[in-house]
Amino acid sequence: QEQKFEEHIALAFKALEKGQAKDARSRYLEAKKVDPERKELAVLSGQLLALETSLRVETAVEQASQAVQRDDWQQAQMHFAAAINEVSHNTIAIEGKKRADLVVSLQNRLNSFISDPYRLADGDVRGQATKTLSEAGPALTYSFGLKKQAQELQDLIEKMDRRVPVIIESDNTTYVLV
Repeated sequence: QEQKFEEHIALAFKALEKGQAKDARSRYLEAKKVDPERKELAVLSGQLLALETSLRVETAVEQASQAVQRDDWQQAQMHFAAAINEVSHNTIAIEGKKRADLVVSLQNRLNSFISDPYRLADGDVRGQATKTLSEAGPALTYSFGLKKQAQELQDLIEKMDRRVPVIIESDNTTYVLV
């Protein structure tokens, strides 16, 4: 029994060194079946949990990076948040989530103006849209979709800001208010 336990423990630690969490977990469980009261199991368990957490964070950051490359900032935001939930001090995940939050927020704000372009005829709304565009300026390098939205909104602002001459002819019986 002692030899079997030592073998499982040794193989589990080797698997941990290689970053093979699944193999280490199965060896840990086998060793625990042999003798669940051994102190080595607590050490192994702590290291195994740390490795599994590290792998989950690494996977989440990798998936977030892939989402950024696809210009899918909502998915990136979700994956960065998952990484932060695992390890709250991961600077890559924190910075990535800040950037993703900014891009998603700007996308939503730009889309609110684009979805109802006739609101841009109002000077106050047009001013808000222009302010949003200036705030989006530094973030345009992060996302092609955001850059495209910003250009579309700029075009709409120019179209809605154009004065159009109107000639009104009245039959002198109809009330007209302009």
